[in-house]
Amino acid sequence: MTVRVSQLETVNAKLSDDLEATEQYNRRNCLIIHGVPETADPESAVIDIFSTKLDVLSRRENIDRCHRLGMSANTPSSRPRAIIV
Repeated sequence: MTVRVSQLETVNAKLSDDLEATEQYNRRNCLIIHGVPETADPESAVIDIFSTKLDVLSRRENIDRCHRLGMSANTPSSRPRAIIV
């Protein structure tokens, strides 16, 4: 019985590693932006940052996905959540 449990734990660890590698590969073209106030629309804020800070022309059509990460704390002292693009 313990041999079977050990085998299943090994398989589970391998599958977890493979899943993490796949998720990392899928995020290879993503950017994470910190410090954007929560009041801002994430897409508009990202486009504004690209054009003003990075001098890169970008439009909404060029952004596949854009959203905040994590759950909102809704407290004035909390830092704004990061945006993934």
